[in-house]
Amino acid sequence: MRRLAAAAAVLLLAATAAAQAEGPEDVAFLKELRADFLRGGTWAAQRDLDQYLLDYPASPEARRLAAEVALQRGQVAQAEAHLRAGGWPDEALHGQLLLRLGHYEEALELARGGRLPGLAGDWLAVQALDGLGRRVEALQLAAARAGAVDDRTLDGRGLLDLGRLLLFVRKHELANQALVFADAELNGKQGPGYHLTELQAPLLLAQVRIETRQGGSEGADPVLRLLQEVLEIDAGLPEALVLKARELGLAGATVWRGIEGYGAASRIHTAKILRLSEDLPVLIEIVDLEEKIRQALPHLDAMMEAAGGGGLITLEKAEIIKYTHGR
Repeated sequence: MRRLAAAAAVLLLAATAAAQAEGPEDVAFLKELRADFLRGGTWAAQRDLDQYLLDYPASPEARRLAAEVALQRGQVAQAEAHLRAGGWPDEALHGQLLLRLGHYEEALELARGGRLPGLAGDWLAVQALDGLGRRVEALQLAAARAGAVDDRTLDGRGLLDLGRLLLFVRKHELANQALVFADAELNGKQGPGYHLTELQAPLLLAQVRIETRQGGSEGADPVLRLLQEVLEIDAGLPEALVLKARELGLAGATVWRGIEGYGAASRIHTAKILRLSEDLPVLIEIVDLEEKIRQALPHLDAMMEAAGGGGLITLEKAEIIKYTHGR
């Protein structure tokens, strides 16, 4: 009788384990849920995730997703509970949780423990050091690790961490390159084949643009650029604009002639043989303090309007290193 009872118990345990094992359809469903949360998440998506966790409480992937969602919502305790229930399935996410809790020493210990792959440990260490007030040490580590790695050996995740390190030390051009490649590796090339599965790459690219002149979100900048389509305006207007800038007391102005381009009218202007040399795009750059440029804008804009042609006016950021009079 005891043998029969033991056999029945073993069969029951086997049946329970089989019922709780995730199949390919479950994994595909979880992938769809992740995509739903990437698009912002809905009440239905949260309901489905909660039900999935009831069906598969030990699922590492489901617990990882639930922890990510909880962290994004600022629900730190819930995120920790999900990671603990899933057997700490993601050390990088564990590190982010420690940073959010302010446990910087523990995060630094995790980073140096060798459990995070590639540059992920370095990025966690940099954040932990910065959180501990050791900014110089964090900058030195980020610069050293970013400079030592061969980016050709990195996968999408590695390129993402490289972009983070470069962004931390404000090497924006290199960070942009790393993040563009990371985005292509993780989400696909821009176009019909692009499917957003990793949100961090485009978010970090946006941060690069915000911190540089590309974003234009830091307000007006002390460089004024006027792009002219020469065929559509008075040929003497570039010179007239420069003279007007000098009359208004602006610090300096330069005229650049392009070799090919087009503007609002979509008309190609080129320096190729058998084309008129005047049929070229022109860029006029005027440099001064923001307030002086804003005062001059109405005058310059009026001159462009009076010419009756098309053009583009932009305000961009410039760091003036030296400005002196020639001998």
